[in-house]
Amino acid sequence: STKRSPLGMYESVGIVFLIAIAFASILWAQDKALALFRSVSLAEAIVLFAAIRMFRPRLQLIAWSIVAGAAVQSAVAFVQYFQQTVAAHTWLGTAFHSAETLGDSVVENSDTRVLRSYGTFPHPNVLALYLGFAWICCFSLAGYVRSRFQQWSALISLSLISAGLLFTFSRSAWLSLLAALAIAGIASAVRHRRFHFPDFKKGVPPRTVSALVALITICIISFAIWEPLSVRLGIQGWQRLERASVAERTSLTADALSQASSVWLRGVGIGQYTNTSALREGATSKDHQAYDFQPVHLLYLLIYIELGLFGAVGFIGIFVRELFRSRKTRTALQFLIFLGISALFDHAYWTS
Repeated sequence: STKRSPLGMYESVGIVFLIAIAFASILWAQDKALALFRSVSLAEAIVLFAAIRMFRPRLQLIAWSIVAGAAVQSAVAFVQYFQQTVAAHTWLGTAFHSAETLGDSVVENSDTRVLRSYGTFPHPNVLALYLGFAWICCFSLAGYVRSRFQQWSALISLSLISAGLLFTFSRSAWLSLLAALAIAGIASAVRHRRFHFPDFKKGVPPRTVSALVALITICIISFAIWEPLSVRLGIQGWQRLERASVAERTSLTADALSQASSVWLRGVGIGQYTNTSALREGATSKDHQAYDFQPVHLLYLLIYIELGLFGAVGFIGIFVRELFRSRKTRTALQFLIFLGISALFDHAYWTS
């Protein structure tokens, strides 16, 4: 549908308020050029969101575009996993990665290192977030398309994307996707006051077929990559890199909470978290630069530190409002739940 749907008062006020706070934070930001760039980027993202909400383009075309891109990324992830390298390519914007390179994202047990697939993204977790959104798009399309070509396209794409998600070894994306599907499904059942089971006398519903295809793909790929997958899931016990990853995230969160207590009202300025962390640690040009520091892997806390109390309230207010508006639309609810839960484990939505 292309019917226009004006933004409500709450959305409009929240959007203007958040953008205003972001631009105002340039005044006290340490790196004003970076703060300006990040403010413009935020404004662009919010305007795009508002345009989609207002003008309602054909969402099925947008969904197919996302799915097609994700299918290509999944194929690239497949090749990267079995070659155990990511080729450097100027046009694709990819850097070289390999299992032997220290600092690259790998799964490690006692005697082997397995490279996680990057696709053409800067990190496997970012690829996983994209594939998670695409998986929801593809699963939704499978329930709506009618032509045989589109049905087969959706099934093949869903199989590819499911495999691609496994090759990223991203636990946060897996957890967020499972939670989004489960919570949205329960919410739909509660809203209709009954749990709906397919009537197989009329044939197997398309979404049931899609779920089976995804499940079979996941089982086959999991069997093929079981050794690194079991390490990532902790089935063989927490290995060295897994323990280091958890310890690093815990340390980042503790540091962020310490920083938040001193900048709770106005924040440090958009895009300034790592600069402020470098100053707090007393980093100099002789030891570390700001880019040596990572943002905290908790999006809501990161926004709170950069934009302060009012910026965080504005962002969360917009999100909660959209969540409430989407409660009767399963796919939209799945999107928002996936975003909300994955934001507890990653900062990519804000920093990428």
